[in-house]
Amino acid sequence: MASCRNGHTSEWPDWCSICGERLTSASPASADPPAATGATQPASFVPCTHCNAPRHVDDVFCESCGFDFLTGTLPGPLPHVTPSSPAPFVAPLLTVSIDPDYFKASVGDIELELPVPLPAATTIDITGVRMLIGRRSESRGIYPDVDIDASTADPAVSSRHALVEFHAESGRWTLTDLGSTNGTATDASGGDVLTSGDPRDIDIAAGASFWIGAWTRIDIKAN
Repeated sequence: MASCRNGHTSEWPDWCSICGERLTSASPASADPPAATGATQPASFVPCTHCNAPRHVDDVFCESCGFDFLTGTLPGPLPHVTPSSPAPFVAPLLTVSIDPDYFKASVGDIELELPVPLPAATTIDITGVRMLIGRRSESRGIYPDVDIDASTADPAVSSRHALVEFHAESGRWTLTDLGSTNGTATDASGGDVLTSGDPRDIDIAAGASFWIGAWTRIDIKAN
């Protein structure tokens, strides 16, 4: 038996019975692979009905031209796939204010008093896809995008309190509590408090609100 340059042991003397490669020792007269009939071709190999390359009778498609023996068709062109574009980022408008009603509902026996007079609401035009909300800490190197000390001076807000984030692949906005001491609530009564580290979808298109600390309300909407 002869061997082809691909390392196959061929049952044919002039063409490799495995891959169809012409054997280097083949006579120049052997210009084509064996025909479908003849003493030199094993019964388990027949030519492709489309390109005449040798193929095993159990093959379902031709490895040379891709002809499908089951359907009698050639493979069509690959479908054109348009890559999906990331969802457009819309800069949100964020308003931080003091909510006296939330303070009454949430504080309980804690000895805190609202600032007098109440500071005006602070509006922040956010341009980033990720907003850390908390209280600035020089000693710990924490510089939140939304610094509560500069707006409501709420002492019950943690340094790294919550995170608002935009997800470009889906266009979703999420709110995540970062393990704050006093939690992040999604209703003014403080009844629905986020589980730490579990992102919650928020709809800034319709406008969303949440409450942190003792009296801080944050409203976020599409700008």
